[in-house]
Amino acid sequence: MHTSTLTNLVPGRFRIPLLIILIAAGAAGNHFHYQIFLNIDFLFGSIFALLAMQFLGFTRGVAASVIIASYTFVLWNHPYAIIIMTAEVVVVGILMQRYKLGMVMADTCYWLIIGMPLGYIFYHMLMNSPMTSTSMVMIKQAINGITNALVARYIFTFFVWRSRLVKTP
Repeated sequence: MHTSTLTNLVPGRFRIPLLIILIAAGAAGNHFHYQIFLNIDFLFGSIFALLAMQFLGFTRGVAASVIIASYTFVLWNHPYAIIIMTAEVVVVGILMQRYKLGMVMADTCYWLIIGMPLGYIFYHMLMNSPMTSTSMVMIKQAINGITNALVARYIFTFFVWRSRLVKTP
């Protein structure tokens, strides 16, 4: 059994409460961001959006992602990170389902092929940020996203391992 989206792990009556908890945790993860330097923040919200996708399926994961990423508008006063972070969950979900890529590999592919170019378009071309600032943001977002995917995958794998319902490869 493929362990990327195991919605049968969560009984039906717990799916909506779990979705609400993951959205709240994701919003908190973005609110309690870690400022690295120069207004560059390391966010933790996508961990919970990716967990929602793994535990509750693609559609609920994307819905969680939109809501969780919306907090970035409060942080930065622009909608571009919402688009980038929501696209991350959409693309990762598609790559995992259709092409059977692992989550971390799918997330890495997203950032290299789609996420970083979107960052360039939004930050440099639309917001007229200097190229040095844009490069720093693009690299930070990629590292942040891949790290969050790794954490989300570890949490999910640990849950599956602890539940002993499914053997992970």
